[in-house]
Amino acid sequence: MKIYLMIFVLISALTLFFCSTQTISNNFPYGSYSYQSFNIVGELVGDGSLYISKVDSNFIEGNWSIRNIRNCVVCGPQYGSGYLTGRIESDSVYINLNPNNPENYVELVGEINSENFSGDWRWFELVLNSNRGTFKAARQ
Repeated sequence: MKIYLMIFVLISALTLFFCSTQTISNNFPYGSYSYQSFNIVGELVGDGSLYISKVDSNFIEGNWSIRNIRNCVVCGPQYGSGYLTGRIESDSVYINLNPNNPENYVELVGEINSENFSGDWRWFELVLNSNRGTFKAARQ
């Protein structure tokens, strides 16, 4: 009898754990977001859209299109358009705008709420450059 109780408790705990980690990705809304990025002093440098097309477990995929507003040459490859990948952890989202270029990419790190996510963008280049700023993405 004790062994059945232990198995029941273990299965219940595992079910609760997996359901709770899946809840964030299931509640994360698919679709289009208007996107704005700002440099470190708060000036608008990018304007465009993000589209989240797939959530698989806690991993996301989609695409983006962003135009350069202030001719920001030190903001990394966040202008033009491309494919994005990322992950969701608790109430945070991590998005790589350039997943096919591990030596020169822009990462978005933000907090999720029901209609938007916002946080910091970071540019990483292997050799010399890096920069950061903030962003906001609002559901369209």
